[in-house]
Amino acid sequence: MSVCNVHKDFFDETCKDCKAEYANLKGHTSPKTDSGEKVTASGRVKKYKEFSEERARRLYEQLLLQFLNPPYRLSEVEAAQRARYIIKKQCFIRGVPIWTWLK
Repeated sequence: MSVCNVHKDFFDETCKDCKAEYANLKGHTSPKTDSGEKVTASGRVKKYKEFSEERARRLYEQLLLQFLNPPYRLSEVEAAQRARYIIKKQCFIRGVPIWTWLK
């Protein structure tokens, strides 16, 4: 576990070592690698499936239908917002740029 030797009594948001120490303490993952993988605090590599635009559009359609039907019964606007939010989050997790139709 990395320990910040400079900021012993407080946490500095701009310090790389402080952030790494906090992530290790909380068990959060470390920064992403370039190949759509994440390295967890324990050192294991977590791989994600490829997230293509076609797959994202299918997921959007499925989520939209799910949010329109019971038990959610949201309006079309609310359902679309929630579905876009979920897909944007998946893009962020995998390091994929967000497509224009999601903005």
